[in-house]
Amino acid sequence: MDRAEAVVVGAGPAGLLAAREIAERGVEVRVFEEHPVVGEPSHCAGLLSAEGLRRLGVEPSPDFVQHEITGGRIYSPGGACIEITGKRTRAYVVDRAAFDRHLADVAIGAGATVETGSRIKELLH
Repeated sequence: MDRAEAVVVGAGPAGLLAAREIAERGVEVRVFEEHPVVGEPSHCAGLLSAEGLRRLGVEPSPDFVQHEITGGRIYSPGGACIEITGKRTRAYVVDRAAFDRHLADVAIGAGATVETGSRIKELLH
Protein backbone atom coordinates (compact mmCIF):
# COMPACT_ATOMS: atom_id res chain seq x y z
CA MET A 1 0.00 0.00 0.00
CA ASP A 2 1.37 3.45 -0.96
CA ARG A 3 1.39 6.19 1.64
CA ALA A 4 1.59 9.96 1.56
CA GLU A 5 1.05 12.76 4.06
CA ALA A 6 -1.32 14.47 1.61
CA VAL A 7 -3.05 13.26 -1.54
CA VAL A 8 -4.57 15.37 -4.31
CA VAL A 9 -6.89 13.64 -6.75
CA GLY A 10 -6.82 15.31 -10.17
CA ALA A 11 -4.06 17.27 -11.91
CA GLY A 12 -6.19 20.18 -13.08
CA PRO A 13 -5.39 23.76 -12.07
CA ALA A 14 -7.11 23.51 -8.66
CA GLY A 15 -5.39 20.26 -7.74
CA LEU A 16 -1.97 21.36 -8.93
CA LEU A 17 -2.16 24.73 -7.17
CA ALA A 18 -3.30 22.97 -3.98
CA ALA A 19 -0.35 20.57 -4.32
CA ARG A 20 2.03 23.50 -4.76
CA GLU A 21 0.71 25.16 -1.58
CA ILE A 22 0.94 21.93 0.42
CA ALA A 23 4.45 21.13 -0.82
CA GLU A 24 5.67 24.67 -0.08
CA ARG A 25 4.73 24.03 3.55
CA GLY A 26 7.06 21.05 3.65
CA VAL A 27 4.35 18.39 3.51
CA GLU A 28 4.84 15.34 1.30
CA VAL A 29 2.09 15.49 -1.33
CA ARG A 30 1.24 13.17 -4.20
CA VAL A 31 -1.04 14.16 -7.08
CA PHE A 32 -2.87 11.37 -8.87
CA GLU A 33 -4.17 12.00 -12.41
CA GLU A 34 -6.24 9.37 -14.21
CA HIS A 35 -5.15 10.46 -17.69
CA PRO A 36 -1.71 9.57 -19.08
CA VAL A 37 -0.78 13.21 -19.77
CA VAL A 38 -1.46 16.26 -17.57
CA GLY A 39 -3.73 18.71 -19.44
CA GLU A 40 -5.20 16.15 -21.82
CA PRO A 41 -7.94 15.90 -22.71
CA SER A 42 -8.71 19.60 -22.42
CA HIS A 43 -11.79 20.26 -20.33
CA CYS A 44 -12.49 23.96 -20.83
CA ALA A 45 -11.53 27.15 -22.62
CA GLY A 46 -8.36 29.06 -22.00
CA LEU A 47 -9.28 32.63 -21.04
CA LEU A 48 -7.82 33.58 -17.66
CA SER A 49 -8.00 36.94 -15.92
CA ALA A 50 -4.70 38.67 -15.22
CA GLU A 51 -5.91 39.51 -11.71
CA GLY A 52 -6.89 35.89 -11.07
CA LEU A 53 -3.44 34.64 -12.06
CA ARG A 54 -1.81 37.29 -9.88
CA ARG A 55 -3.90 36.27 -6.86
CA LEU A 56 -2.96 32.63 -7.41
CA GLY A 57 0.73 33.49 -7.61
CA VAL A 58 1.04 32.28 -11.21
CA GLU A 59 3.36 34.26 -13.45
CA PRO A 60 2.24 34.52 -17.09
CA SER A 61 4.70 32.63 -19.29
CA PRO A 62 5.28 32.36 -23.04
CA ASP A 63 5.09 28.61 -22.40
CA PHE A 64 1.29 28.89 -22.18
CA VAL A 65 0.18 32.47 -23.01
CA GLN A 66 -1.01 32.77 -26.61
CA HIS A 67 -2.40 36.32 -26.51
CA GLU A 68 -2.81 39.22 -24.08
CA ILE A 69 -6.21 40.92 -23.88
CA THR A 70 -6.32 44.64 -23.00
CA GLY A 71 -9.96 45.31 -23.78
CA GLY A 72 -13.08 44.12 -25.45
CA ARG A 73 -16.83 44.39 -25.78
CA ILE A 74 -19.33 42.47 -23.69
CA TYR A 75 -22.86 42.12 -25.06
CA SER A 76 -25.91 41.28 -22.97
CA PRO A 77 -28.65 39.01 -24.33
CA GLY A 78 -30.72 42.18 -24.85
CA GLY A 79 -28.04 43.75 -27.04
CA ALA A 80 -26.58 46.25 -24.55
CA CYS A 81 -22.83 46.63 -24.89
CA ILE A 82 -20.11 47.45 -22.38
CA GLU A 83 -16.73 48.35 -23.82
CA ILE A 84 -13.53 47.88 -21.84
CA THR A 85 -10.44 49.70 -23.09
CA GLY A 86 -6.99 50.43 -21.81
CA LYS A 87 -3.34 49.57 -22.10
CA ARG A 88 -2.91 47.12 -19.22
CA THR A 89 -3.40 43.41 -19.72
CA ARG A 90 -6.74 42.29 -18.29
CA ALA A 91 -6.77 38.66 -19.44
CA TYR A 92 -4.73 36.02 -21.20
CA VAL A 93 -5.71 33.54 -23.88
CA VAL A 94 -3.82 30.41 -22.91
CA ASP A 95 -3.14 26.98 -24.30
CA ARG A 96 -4.94 25.04 -21.54
CA ALA A 97 -2.91 21.85 -21.92
CA ALA A 98 0.34 23.84 -21.75
CA PHE A 99 -1.02 25.83 -18.77
CA ASP A 100 -1.83 22.64 -16.88
CA ARG A 101 1.62 21.18 -17.66
CA HIS A 102 3.22 24.43 -16.46
CA LEU A 103 1.32 24.16 -13.16
CA ALA A 104 2.46 20.53 -12.85
CA ASP A 105 6.07 21.66 -13.28
CA VAL A 106 5.54 24.35 -10.61
CA ALA A 107 4.03 21.82 -8.18
CA ILE A 108 6.88 19.37 -8.83
CA GLY A 109 9.38 22.19 -8.34
CA ALA A 110 7.81 22.86 -4.93
CA GLY A 111 8.29 19.21 -3.98
CA ALA A 112 5.06 17.50 -5.06
CA THR A 113 4.97 14.21 -6.93
CA VAL A 114 2.60 13.91 -9.93
CA GLU A 115 1.56 10.42 -10.96
CA THR A 116 -0.26 10.13 -14.29
CA GLY A 117 -2.32 7.19 -15.47
CA SER A 118 -3.35 6.61 -11.85
CA ARG A 119 -6.90 6.23 -10.61
CA ILE A 120 -7.72 6.36 -6.93
CA LYS A 121 -10.10 3.61 -5.88
CA GLU A 122 -9.93 3.99 -2.11
CA LEU A 123 -8.34 6.28 0.45
CA LEU A 124 -7.51 5.00 3.92
CA HIS A 125 -6.71 7.09 6.94
